Amino acid sequence: MKPNKVIGLTGSIASGKSTAASILKKEYGIFCIDADQVGHEILEDPKVKARLLEAFGPDIFRDDRSVNRKALGDLVFEQEERLETLNQITHPAIIASIEERLQKADTTAPFLMIEAYGLLQTDLKDMVDEIWVVGCDRKTRLRRVMERQHLTEEEAKARINGQWPDEKYRDAADVYLDGSGTEEFLKEQCDLLMKRYV
Repeated sequence: MKPNKVIGLTGSIASGKSTAASILKKEYGIFCIDADQVGHEILEDPKVKARLLEAFGPDIFRDDRSVNRKALGDLVFEQEERLETLNQITHPAIIASIEERLQKADTTAPFLMIEAYGLLQTDLKDMVDEIWVVGCDRKTRLRRVMERQHLTEEEAKARINGQWPDEKYRDAADVYLDGSGTEEFLKEQCDLLMKRYV
């Protein structure tokens, strides 16, 4: 039987939200849908690919006709109009897929979870009952982005500046977790939070 409650887990880039999702899945068996992963899968849908080809041309495809996400990302990065076009093509398909997965979820966990950095900026926010935010100080996020994505400081700053500041996420949060420290520190916060449910 599907739990009634759906939690939305969000936060800015390199805040620690994926680590929090991993902890909740591993330690508490929470059924979590990764919206970014759904988005990657949607890019291989034939109908979506046809619309992407029409909107952005053949250069975003590899030789095997799969979507080159880096090429697509470079094309829309800091191009608001192009990004809006991409979102209009992909978001309805992503939301439909997530809705279907929620309905099919077979779990005894106390709630379902959607992990999405763009949760608050899209219609996904209307699908959740509570918003949990994982936040992190800017300096730590900058270091993490540089290390994980092998970017220069300027490139990493551009990625961070293209997203909401941590304060805006915090203002929207029903629950706020501090992802600035170690994984163990984040786990301690998750454990305390889950005492509400377990």
